[in-house]
Formats: sequence, structure tokens, C-alpha cells
Amino acid sequence: MQAQQGILPVQPFTHDDTVILASYQQRYEEQQTQGNLREASHFLNEMAFLFWNHNYFREAIKNYSESLRINEKIENESGQAMLHNNLGMLHADIKDYEQSLYHFQRTLAARKAFDEKIGIISAQVNLSVVLNNLGRHDEAAEGLQEALRLAREMNDPVQMRSCYGLLSETYEKAGDLRQSLEYFELYRTFHEMIQREEVAELQQVIKKEQFQKELVEKKAQINADELNQKQREIRKIEQEMVQYDSALSNLTDALSKKELQLQLVQQQAQIDSLRYQREQQETEIKLSHEQELRYRLFLILAFLAVLMILGIVVFLRIRKINNLLVQKNKQIEVQNRDLAENNELKDKLFSIIAHDLRTPLASFRDALDMISSGALDPEETKLFLSELTLQANNTSALVDDLLYWSRSQMKGIEAVRKNAALAPVVQEVVDTLSEQAAAKQLKVHVEVPASLRLPLDVGILKVVMRNILSNAIKFTPVGGDIYLEAGQNGNTVELRIRDTGIGMSDSIIDNLLNGNRANSRKGTNNETGTGLGLMFSRDLVKAHQAELTITSKPGKGSTFTIVLATK
Repeated sequence: MQAQQGILPVQPFTHDDTVILASYQQRYEEQQTQGNLREASHFLNEMAFLFWNHNYFREAIKNYSESLRINEKIENESGQAMLHNNLGMLHADIKDYEQSLYHFQRTLAARKAFDEKIGIISAQVNLSVVLNNLGRHDEAAEGLQEALRLAREMNDPVQMRSCYGLLSETYEKAGDLRQSLEYFELYRTFHEMIQREEVAELQQVIKKEQFQKELVEKKAQINADELNQKQREIRKIEQEMVQYDSALSNLTDALSKKELQLQLVQQQAQIDSLRYQREQQETEIKLSHEQELRYRLFLILAFLAVLMILGIVVFLRIRKINNLLVQKNKQIEVQNRDLAENNELKDKLFSIIAHDLRTPLASFRDALDMISSGALDPEETKLFLSELTLQANNTSALVDDLLYWSRSQMKGIEAVRKNAALAPVVQEVVDTLSEQAAAKQLKVHVEVPASLRLPLDVGILKVVMRNILSNAIKFTPVGGDIYLEAGQNGNTVELRIRDTGIGMSDSIIDNLLNGNRANSRKGTNNETGTGLGLMFSRDLVKAHQAELTITSKPGKGSTFTIVLATK
């Protein structure tokens, strides 16, 4: 493979890179043969990106150009805009500024067609760099002024800072030092303001994460206290069992004594009967035979009554003790089962905390050390803070998931539904994850009628939607689409979250709807996760008295439908 014409040296491929590249090439050819042009385009983009990372610019341009031809054929306008942007940057890397200008102009036209203000600003900035290299400074300044106007309309200080910096550079190259200095002062003012805000925001995030960590540790301490209380109760029950065994033994001894007493009573009765007969004979009492039989019958009935009463008393006492022993055994079984479940829950929580919270916290600490020590320049600090913000959002979402999940497992969650509009709730969730979607150049379409109002537990619904939307972003390739739609169907409202991602197999869907084991898969950009979010989102939907359905096929995207009652 030949070296490229560029300003950066070629980075040779490793053995693993070569294997991956061959795999992409094979899968591209298979998809093209099968007529799956969108998937074929995806693998072309993967190969181009790999070449680009190793500074093989010509090969990257070749693959992106072929992918652009396919996207034009299938009329994928969003994909075309992304590919024109990549080709513009690649041609700029090899200093082919005329070709770079063509591609950036096509990108700008697409962004304007979709009215994507951030995309328009980004395209204008890229065009200004190319125009400056071509010496067309007036055109570069005109485009930057348009980008600055949009940034001001959006009240976006970060974009405004970028425009001020490039305007200062453009006027300097044009020889207008007064204008250059004026815009440089504006750039420096905005840069210092944003830097202060980002540091303050990062400190707030770290304080929040510290609070969440203390909260999790407190929960763990409460679980430990409950475990100790359960163990004390078991020891108490064991002591009661020893006392019951002793009481049962005493009762057995008492029964033996009763039997002996009964025998003595029987013998005494016989003796008294014989004595009575003898006295009858000696005194020659003239009692009739009928009276004698009545008297004997009375004695027999009295004796039998005594035996019956004693038997009933003993039987009732034994049955009461047996029932008490059965109840205590059942209580011990329930407590042992609860104790085992609590231990299992504690182990799961500790495992997740150790694996998924320690890493981002360590990253926060290292980043703050580097920033406070002054080891980073402003641009590096900006990149660090942007990455830490995304990581902080993911970590915060994980902590929310852990808290909701542990609460649902230990105490259950009861939905409190109040009449509310659905559209603002959906938009708030979309806004929360907008940066995550933008990082993968995904387009999120929201079609929720503003008139839809129904009983909602807004907190539960936000957690469920955030997990499902985050999952869609994770498993949708770069440049894909995600749709959030809602409509009324009789006495229900169907809220659908549909993506053009990699889809799921039937076994994964079955485990999400019916299983108790969290599935963790890597996303299309190797994003990681615990798999907890979708697992307990299913339980939260049930707590909301709603229904969750999933339809998906591998390679065909996924659709999550939440059916909400309007009464």
C-alpha cells in the first residue's frame, strides 16, 4: 500500500487492522451482491474511516466516493451530506482545496435544506478555512458572518467563540489588522467566559457524583444493617425452638405421669367397688338389683368422662404446639429466602458499582489533576471537558438506573399519575440526549401532537424513554435516523420509538420482555453499558399500568411501543 500525499505521515496497519479491513471488504461485497445497498455503504464508510485514521487519504477518498455514489442512488440525503463533509475534510488534508471547496458547498446546501442551524454553522466554518487557503478572504468573512448571525440567534456562546476566532484569523490574512484585533478581543472574552462556566459546571457534576456515591454507600450500609437484624432474628428464633423442644419434652413427661395416675385411679376405683360390694353384703342392704346397676353405670361414665377430658386436653395441647412449630418453620423459610434475595441484590449492586462507576470517577479525578496542574492548553482542556461532560451524563444516567432498579427490587415502585401533556415530556428527553445523538450524526424526528394529554407519572415515563432512546442511539450507525411518534387509538395512546439501527434477535427480545438477566452489548461505535436500563424499564412500564411491545429484526432496526391508558 502506497503512502499518501498529505501533511501527516502514514501510520502502518497492525495485524488486527488488516484482519478488520479484510472483514469489512468481504461484508461489503456480500451486501452489495445481495442488493443491501445501505449496508454496503456502511461497510465502505467503515473502511474509509480506518484508512483515514492511518493517514491513507487517497484510499479513504476512494471508499467515501463510492459510498456517496450509493447514497445518491438510494436517495439518502442525510448520508450524502455526511459523506460530502468527510470528503471535504479529506481533500483539505491533502491540500486539494478546490475539490474540498466543492464538497463543503454541497454539505452547506444540504444543511440549509434541512434547516440544521448547527450543521450550517459547521459547514460555513469549514468553508472559511478552505477559502482562506485559496486566498478568497472576503468570501470566507461573508460566510463566517452568516454563521455568527445563526450562533447569535441560537444564543450559543461556544459557536460564537469559534466564529470570532476564525474572523480574527481571516481579517489578519486579508491585511485588516484593526478588524482582526477587534474580533480577537471578542474571541478571548467569550473563551474566558466559557472556560469559567465549563469549570464551574464540571465542579457541580463532580459534587453531584460525590453525592450520588455517598447515597449508594448509604444504601449499602442500610442493607448491611438489615442483614445484621435478620441474623439476630434468626438467632432469636433458634433459641425459641430450643425452648419449644424443652417444653415438648416436659409435656411428654407430663403425659407419662397422667397415664400412671389414670391407672391408679382405675385401681382405686376397683378397690372401692370391691369394698362397696363387701359392705353391701355385710350390712345386708336391701337395695334392688336395678339400683346397683345404676350406681355402677354412673361410676363407669364418670371414669370415662375423666379419661375423655384428659385425652382432649392433651390432644389440643399437642396440636397447638405442632401448629406453632409449623408457623415458625414457615417464618424461618420466608426470612431465609428474603435474606438470600437481599444478599443477591447487594452483590449485584456492588458488582455494578465497582465496574461501571469507578472508571468514570477515576477519569474525572485524573482530568481535574491535569487541568489544575496546567498541563493542558486551552484547546486540549476544551476537548477534555467535552468528553467528561458526555461521560458525566452517562454516569449520572447509570446512577439513576441503579437507584430506580434497587428501589424497585427492594420496595417496589408505585406510579402516581397526573394529567399532563405528552409532547413536552418527550421533547425534554430528546434534548437531554441531543449531544449523544449529535456525536453520531443521528437525526432525531419528533412527531407528538401538542394536544395529547393523559394521566402520566412523568418521572417514570422519563426514565423509561431515556433508556429506550439511549439504546436506539447506541445501536444506530452513524448518520442514521430515530423517530419518536405518538397517536391516540381509542382509549389508549401509543408512543413509539423507532430506529434504523442493527436490530435484535427474537431471543434478545424475549429476554427483555420476560427474563431477569441483563443483556450487555456493544453499540455501533463500541459504546458499552450494563444492560440494566431496558430490563427494569419493562418493570417501570408495568408499574405505570402500561404495556411495552418490541418489534425488531437483525439489520432492520427496532420499534419500542409504549401503550398508555387515557383513563
